[in-house]
Amino acid sequence: MDKRTTEQKYCSCLMKVRGNMYIKTKKIISPYAICTNSLYNRQRKRRTKMVRCTSYYNFKKYSISHLRAFALEKKIKIKNKHNKFYSKVELIKKIQIYKNKK
Repeated sequence: MDKRTTEQKYCSCLMKVRGNMYIKTKKIISPYAICTNSLYNRQRKRRTKMVRCTSYYNFKKYSISHLRAFALEKKIKIKNKHNKFYSKVELIKKIQIYKNKK
């Protein structure tokens, strides 16, 4: 039995949809409508508050593509000044800075 809350499942869905769409299209596509529909509307529930997903994420477990998609959506730079992609460790540091500001 899955003991995760609806909010945790929603956040997990956001990261999966966000990352998978980025992998397929190299574009950022908003995952919010898809996940709201699948985890709230289909279960006849209402999302009554804004869910702060960054507190639910363990960024180390996600692939670099999922992290890049998250970063781009949140307007976090994914490339350094030499136009090279940040490593996973560097990108997680950038995301943590963003998370701590929120």
